[in-house]
Amino acid sequence: MNVHIARDWVDYVEAAGVLVSLLLAGGALIYARKSSDAAAESAKAAATTAAAATQEAEQTRELLRLASDQHARLVREATRRPVLATPMLLFQASIDPGQLTMAQMMSMDALALSDPVGKEVLLWPVVARALFENIGDKPADQTLARFVVPVEVGLWRTSQDGERSQNVDLHDDDLTLSVPSGHSQAHAYSWRIQHLPPGQPEALHVLLVFREPGDYEVELQAQHEEAEPVGQRFVIGVPEAGPSEVEPA
Repeated sequence: MNVHIARDWVDYVEAAGVLVSLLLAGGALIYARKSSDAAAESAKAAATTAAAATQEAEQTRELLRLASDQHARLVREATRRPVLATPMLLFQASIDPGQLTMAQMMSMDALALSDPVGKEVLLWPVVARALFENIGDKPADQTLARFVVPVEVGLWRTSQDGERSQNVDLHDDDLTLSVPSGHSQAHAYSWRIQHLPPGQPEALHVLLVFREPGDYEVELQAQHEEAEPVGQRFVIGVPEAGPSEVEPA
């Protein structure tokens, strides 16, 4: 009888030990799983942090590149400037005086202050082309251009063939220019060249009307606030017959 009771206690103790072992094993399993999940979260967080750091580094490099490009552009812009070439004047054509309008002929009569009343006046109309060019590496927009002629010479803007002309405002100028009779005061036509990019010459066709044959000085000028002003004087030879000639003075 006593032996049977002891055996039951042994079984009870063994069962309790097994139960404790199972509980401990379960606890260890739960702990291991939590540790594994925590490790996975840590790894995920580390990967996210690494990706964010990589993205931030890329953004920093891009900002540095943009700043470097902007600095380079500013340096290039600071060294760029317009450069005005010496203006050119080319003979285009002589036209028949009969093509002049009545208003143009009356304008020429108003310039002939020294001619005797009733004297027959012959006119020599010539179409010329003035060229202005920017040979720099920066646009020279709003360049001020001037065409200066003796007061005895009429000037109109015109088409290439001289058939469509328009009046311009001529104002007194301080220059003195040579004319067949000696020297003369001058008047000038001034205008702005709206756009003058590098390498794209700007052409102006003018109708010049002379009262007598001979050699006349005219001058072309151009200036821009960022460029050195330029100018060139030309001699227009008006023969009694045949085409006129234009040469630098």
